[in-house]
Amino acid sequence: MSKYKMVALDLDGTLLNNKSEISQKNIEILRSLHQDGIEIIIATGRTFLTSKQYGKILDLPIHMICSNGAIIKDLKEEKSIYSKSIKIEETEKLLKFGIQNKINVTVYEDSMIYLNEKSDFLVNLFQQYEIPHMISKNLINKIERDPQMVIFRDYMDNIAHLEKFIKEEGMSLSLTHSTPHSVEIMADGVNKYSGVSYYAKMKGIKNEEIITMGNSMNDYEMLKYSGLGIAMKNSDELLLEKFSNLSEKDNDENGVYEELYKIFYN
Repeated sequence: MSKYKMVALDLDGTLLNNKSEISQKNIEILRSLHQDGIEIIIATGRTFLTSKQYGKILDLPIHMICSNGAIIKDLKEEKSIYSKSIKIEETEKLLKFGIQNKINVTVYEDSMIYLNEKSDFLVNLFQQYEIPHMISKNLINKIERDPQMVIFRDYMDNIAHLEKFIKEEGMSLSLTHSTPHSVEIMADGVNKYSGVSYYAKMKGIKNEEIITMGNSMNDYEMLKYSGLGIAMKNSDELLLEKFSNLSEKDNDENGVYEELYKIFYN
């Protein structure tokens, strides 16, 4: 019997194939593990609004760690059991910085997504899943609650400029990225591992009993600090430079299924 009691999985590039689908093999092994008493967790950079449909495909009573660890939600009840947001005054500073530097900014609240410029890709995604969203040049006067995450799209090349600004303003924020070009900003101390660790402690699961799988730099902390971290074969180059424990198969070859089957049933 395996010593592991919890499996935390990234979505895009990990559990999902390149068509943004969960394969039947991946579904079946996660259902089997759940029946055997293993905690199954989704840990994604997506918000709950843009990821819950994948949790529902699994048809399991699971929790989802969303917005890179900023919020944990019960999938069935859609209720938060943990959240840590960016303060509204910090958000306003980030938005002003975005205006000054002509950055495309997306702000993610729990129940609303805001964009300062139209993105056909994002708008189509939001419309497809009936996600409430607003497009406005002046977001500073629109946002009503502390957001979980702020994303600067197409700004990765200038991340040092952003880091300098954050420091000069006396703000403590967490920065990461799941795509090569965008910067994802969360509250201080927030990352996927902070969410995984919080949930594990709540369930009485030790760190060495946790398996994590992911493929991007926003997965790095949970891969590094969990009991067993497995980076996907198809991982981003930056993650491959930092992490050497790789899956044998990629996300289009049922890589999640293959690794979990070896660990639990081989």
